[in-house]
Amino acid sequence: MNCVYFVIRKHKLFMNILYSFKLLYATSKSREFHTIFRQIAHYSISIFYSSFFMKFLVGALQGNYATERVIFYVVIVGIISLMLSAYIYYCDNVLLPVGDIAVFKNLYKMIYMKSESISLECYDNKEFYNDYAVALDDAGTKVIDVVVNAVRIVLGTVAGMVSFAIMFQINKYVILFVAGPLIGNFLIAPQLAKITHQKYLDGAKYKRRAEYVNRVMHLADFAKEIRLSSVFNVLKRDFACAMENQSSLYKRYIRKEFPWGLLQYIFCYMVIFEGILLFGAYFAMESTNNKISFSNMVVLTSTMLFAAWIWLAVRDSINKCVENSLYIEKLRRFLGYEDGISENQEGIIPEGVVNSIEFRDVSFFYSDDKKVLKKINFYVDRNSTIALVGHNGAGKTTIIKLLMRLYDPTEGAIYVNGRNIKDYNLKAYRRLFSTAFQDFKIFSDTIRYNLLMGENYENEESRMIEALKAVGLYDKIKSFPNGLDTVLTKEFDDEGVVLSGGEMQKLAVARAYLRDACVAVFDEPSSALDPIAEFKLFESIVKFSANKIGVFISHRLSCVKDSDMVLMLENGEIIERGKHEELIGLNQKYAELYRIQESNYHAFNQEVFKENEIQS
Repeated sequence: MNCVYFVIRKHKLFMNILYSFKLLYATSKSREFHTIFRQIAHYSISIFYSSFFMKFLVGALQGNYATERVIFYVVIVGIISLMLSAYIYYCDNVLLPVGDIAVFKNLYKMIYMKSESISLECYDNKEFYNDYAVALDDAGTKVIDVVVNAVRIVLGTVAGMVSFAIMFQINKYVILFVAGPLIGNFLIAPQLAKITHQKYLDGAKYKRRAEYVNRVMHLADFAKEIRLSSVFNVLKRDFACAMENQSSLYKRYIRKEFPWGLLQYIFCYMVIFEGILLFGAYFAMESTNNKISFSNMVVLTSTMLFAAWIWLAVRDSINKCVENSLYIEKLRRFLGYEDGISENQEGIIPEGVVNSIEFRDVSFFYSDDKKVLKKINFYVDRNSTIALVGHNGAGKTTIIKLLMRLYDPTEGAIYVNGRNIKDYNLKAYRRLFSTAFQDFKIFSDTIRYNLLMGENYENEESRMIEALKAVGLYDKIKSFPNGLDTVLTKEFDDEGVVLSGGEMQKLAVARAYLRDACVAVFDEPSSALDPIAEFKLFESIVKFSANKIGVFISHRLSCVKDSDMVLMLENGEIIERGKHEELIGLNQKYAELYRIQESNYHAFNQEVFKENEIQS
């Protein structure tokens, strides 16, 4: 079983390395070429100087070569060495950094395009989302590192074998010393690495706790709580405890690490650096057994030192390759991911008008097999509005996501204009909707950017102003010195404006108004507003939704009582349906919920009445 597992892992490692070479070639051909050629130049210089040039230099000092030949040889070697060194310097400071930029630019473009094309359902898949997070985590560096270390493994192995061959020609017994770094790097080092890795795993929880305290202390979100309570003392205690546990952990593990570390030092360093010196010195200085000349002794020592460092580097490169291969495997899986809903799906271009929407026996559940919706059926035609009401978790927002085809039903089908929505071109289909979700997002850019969202509209300036007026936000924005070009949030601009939660929600609604599509979808569009502001915004939404199909979600039933149809949901099922008056007449859960809210909003109604009297 272990052998099979090793073969599988080795196969995956090879495939991930090969994939990294292909990815680097696709993102920057020059970066891959210079990565390989730079390492060839480096190893060529190193092995030449440690072996061949060193032997020639010692021979020259002993008078074995004519002066003219020595000068000529040194000049030629110097010129070639200077050219290769200049190339390496230029690589490290210009060619490779420029190549890195190209790799990051093109690779992240591939990642972003993939992330834009996959369905929303993928984000509910823990394994997929983990792959996505890893893919975004410095992916360019990891791809480059795998290629660089793979090249180092191949060239380092070749250089190490050449070094062994040179040493073996001088004295065959040096093979005994060659075994030292091999044992140290490939037998002892893995044992030490296992212990180190386990120490990392055991200490991770303490490190996370310390990092959590560090993060909490500098985030503005926690600043008020820290200052208005004694939680700082608790955080300080937690941090100190995490540091103490980490310190104890290192003390415990040193007893395990020290013996292996000592053995690694003996085999990787003492056997080579001291053993070979004593071995060579003995044969070089012993007059009766003068088997190694002084020049060979110098070459042997120099080459052995070089070989020791080479195999140490090869081992480190193997470890880095294996480590980064795990990330590449996730990146490879992410970029090759195929899901059920492709954002680039072709299909029928829908008509410019939506005359009907129908859900037929629609059920839906996530990957955990827990049904969110069960046999949902309803029909709504043009110039009608439908309201989805119910407690949190009833399935209201899921219906909207299915309608927008962010997900596909597990069972049943959704029809628009009598055709299954899966038949439509996806991007064209979604343009039929003006939407504002409760969990909307505001981007750290200008108000104009946050309204247009990359779209191009005719007369967009006047349309933006009308949309902002409709939600009651225009006067506020007009008061800013830069108007529509005011930057929101202070993340990238100290002069940026921070809107309140209600104002940002109004901006999200204005964004939907600007699209002005034939289906208006509003999911809790006023949850961050006070009752008076909410009342006014819903009046605006109802006006906007005239001559469209309107789909509303609201936890405040007074805002949706004028809808043509109300669906009361509970545990993913429609338990009541009809007009507001009909449901009140049934005197069931909808009526009960409405009466509770009505009593709570009685004071609000009185306030609205008084305000209207003052305005009139």
